[in-house]
Amino acid sequence: MSSKRRIYLLSIYFTHIIAYLLIRFSYSHTSREALSSFLRIVGVSATLPNVSSIAAFLGANEAYAFDKSYRPVPLTTHVVGLGICNNPYVFAKSLDRHVPQLIKRFSQSKPTIVFCHTKKETETLAMELSKISGIGNPNNGSNMPLASRTNLASLQGPMLRGIAYHHAGTSRNHALSHCNAVC
Repeated sequence: MSSKRRIYLLSIYFTHIIAYLLIRFSYSHTSREALSSFLRIVGVSATLPNVSSIAAFLGANEAYAFDKSYRPVPLTTHVVGLGICNNPYVFAKSLDRHVPQLIKRFSQSKPTIVFCHTKKETETLAMELSKISGIGNPNNGSNMPLASRTNLASLQGPMLRGIAYHHAGTSRNHALSHCNAVC
């Protein structure tokens, strides 16, 4: 989603929240400034580049942005060009086929996290990675105790190979430790 579209959607979302609160708490004659004196909105985003614009829109007194210097573990970023495609859907679908080679190229055989856009993409990529030799662990039964900690069949298969996923549809109880790739 483009930054302009994301800001537009956030604007609509926050406007609805503020309007609801004004109606719900009978503050129909209250200004936005007065509302912000008792309302606290905390938002966290890994991709929002203009925190100050959102804060200004909300009338917030404070806004904080954290860069990679706050990370307890250093983050290494690599930019790889994967071609041009006029169809965004086709391009997005083609990205999965590049992930295994990118993991092998940059992970140095260390655990890897792959961020996906949707729950379905997350599950699909984890399943595909679990089928590829050289990523994860051989299915020799050593990961059986780990895989048995979840009742999701779509997660058990990849976990047997040391691949796991986590998204809004999985519970906090699904064990992700000791996995080589997490989507």
